[in-house]
Amino acid sequence: MIVYDEAKEFLKKVPPFQFLDEETLYGIIPYLRLEFYPKGTVILEEGGKSSEFLYLIKKGAVKITLRGENGEEMLVDMRGEGETFGLWSLIEGQQQTTVKTLEDTLC
Repeated sequence: MIVYDEAKEFLKKVPPFQFLDEETLYGIIPYLRLEFYPKGTVILEEGGKSSEFLYLIKKGAVKITLRGENGEEMLVDMRGEGETFGLWSLIEGQQQTTVKTLEDTLC
């Protein structure tokens, strides 16, 4: 199946999935979801609902920020193709940063 093979090849390039065998990768694929976010979209918001997903960026880029004591936006990180975000939100059950697309993004 083309879609499964494409997803498997993508996952094989992304840590920590790159270390998994094919059978395990194929088991993960049904749980993946791919969505398009236009440039400037806030995907996750600091203080908002926690993430239900680990996001894998297939195409595009995001910036991860948090608010300082004076309310100023502080850049934490930028992520691009093949990188992930949302893991800490999944683990901690709360969203501590804002993730916003820097360009049209597919993840």
